[in-house]
Amino acid sequence: MSFLLAVSAELARIHSPQELICTAMARLRERLGAARVTLAELDEAQGEVIVLRESGGESSPIEVLSLPMQEYVERELEARRTHSLAVPFMQGSRRVAELAVVSLTPREWTPSEVEVVRRLAEIVWPALEKARAERRVTLSEERLRLAQAVAQIGTWDWDPQTRVAYFSDESRDLFGLLESGPAAQDEWKRNIYPKDLPAVCAMLEEGAAVRATEVEYRYSHPKRGERWIYAKAGLVDHAGHRHVVGISLDVTERRQAEETLKDVNRRKDEFLAMLAHELRNPLAPIRNAAQLLNVHSEGNPEIEWARAVIERQTKHLVRLVDDLLDVSRMVRGQITLQRKPVELAEVVQAAVETSRPLIRLRKHHLTVQLPEQPVLLEADLTRLAQVITNLLNNSAKYTDDGGQIRLDATVENGIMALRVRDTGLGVDPELLPHVFDLFTQADRTPDRSEGGLGIGLTLVKRLVELHGGTVEARSEGLGSGAEFIVRLPVLAAQTKHEPAANVMSGRVPVVAPADARNLRILVVDDNVDAADSIAMLLNMEGHDTRAVNTARAALLAVPEFQPEVVLLDIGLPEMDGYEVARRLRAQNGKHRMRLVAVTGYGQPADRRRAQAAGFDEHMVKPVEPAALQDFLRGVQAEGR
Repeated sequence: MSFLLAVSAELARIHSPQELICTAMARLRERLGAARVTLAELDEAQGEVIVLRESGGESSPIEVLSLPMQEYVERELEARRTHSLAVPFMQGSRRVAELAVVSLTPREWTPSEVEVVRRLAEIVWPALEKARAERRVTLSEERLRLAQAVAQIGTWDWDPQTRVAYFSDESRDLFGLLESGPAAQDEWKRNIYPKDLPAVCAMLEEGAAVRATEVEYRYSHPKRGERWIYAKAGLVDHAGHRHVVGISLDVTERRQAEETLKDVNRRKDEFLAMLAHELRNPLAPIRNAAQLLNVHSEGNPEIEWARAVIERQTKHLVRLVDDLLDVSRMVRGQITLQRKPVELAEVVQAAVETSRPLIRLRKHHLTVQLPEQPVLLEADLTRLAQVITNLLNNSAKYTDDGGQIRLDATVENGIMALRVRDTGLGVDPELLPHVFDLFTQADRTPDRSEGGLGIGLTLVKRLVELHGGTVEARSEGLGSGAEFIVRLPVLAAQTKHEPAANVMSGRVPVVAPADARNLRILVVDDNVDAADSIAMLLNMEGHDTRAVNTARAALLAVPEFQPEVVLLDIGLPEMDGYEVARRLRAQNGKHRMRLVAVTGYGQPADRRRAQAAGFDEHMVKPVEPAALQDFLRGVQAEGR
């Protein structure tokens, strides 16, 4: 026992677990007169054994060997027959290491020697556990450093009390820091873009109060130039001292990719807007030509058929162009609503009238059921009617001829729920979550003649959300029909509301006097077909018309022709229509003429701009013949 006491006293003064183990093995070998003492760590997961061998040699008192598990087991069995005495280290039922004393010659170990080895193993075991733990930590730290280096992630530590940050080697490389210690923080802050510095400082302060915070900022690297840095930090409380610990990551490539994608989307949106606008130009003369055919189609079935086809397909093209324009405005956040109290019945009437031609064409049976009491909504009548129209058209397109479509509405707890149900194809369960996504369409047969662009339901969702409502799609699957539910808040005060006259056109028809004289009308459009066709239509109605194709020609024609109405295209090449209108007003102040802006842009902002330039009226291409005739009758009725 004196040996164990002496060894325990000696080992108590040693702090390094590795040194303690080596000293214990040396004293055990000396005490028992053994050839060597070994300490073997068994790693079953790796299939190997790490052996520490203490044999008393001067050049290398401790040898370290790595043996395959099978080879070690075979050696151990052979040695135990005649030479060695071993004590295992156990974790539960699993042997993780063993301490062994080896003799060069066969030897019978006495009980006291066995007890010495066992007791010394008990002293060595805690040191062995500590050494194993330290190796695991070292390995984990090394792996972390390697991962940080590969991923270019830097770590840092900020002390809220001293307000000093300390950076890891990876952070110093990430930021290109030349200074060390507290000076590194000053260098780091100097390189942060001035506009982003307040946000970074706020992140540090916030990190000292909450568990997690993050920020992205621009950083001027001394060698790599402008970089985008993502930083995330959290509060760590250790031994009563609070630190903000964080990571930093260079996300420049990701930000550049995002900016590239934004630019691509912006160019795509601009292209869609320009495409829709340009498509309006050829539609105008096509529609005018169809109107001209109407004069000569009486008694000629072939011409009447051709005129009807042109007019019907032109209307379909106009709807597609309108959808293109709307989706372009939608993705750019340019859709604005002109909201006022409107009655649900007015909105539904306008929508049904718009959808009726398609429903009739497909021979569907439409049932409409609305509440008996008036339902008032704070809404843009035109846009909300567009929502219902798109839902009705969607049902008509995806329902076989002769199907059933039902539109009904109810009010409960201040919410109006409008449902459009059909007996059509239904929606595949995989497609159902995506029916409101842009450019999403269900499969249709190749002969579908009423196809679309896959943006109708997207517009529905966006317009409903702009009204403060929600829209939901339901279907039990293919062949079971579909249901769309729009929910909108109703106005609390159900005040009396007079329905608007002529809901579809938005204007009250004007009847000119029976003896109304014809008008002198100047048509200005750089599209020769558009200018000539509308001039010809107006001429056939008895008006005195003239068509020109440039801004300069318009300015020269007005003093000589003295028109009472000028239909002026906005998109003229040399000088836009706004400038032409301003010059006409300035040069012909005494001669009161009515200026009509004819354009592919019909947003409220476009109308305001036209009014500011001196226009009396704003019409969107292709101009509705009825709307133009209504305006001209108004001029005739005024006696001008």
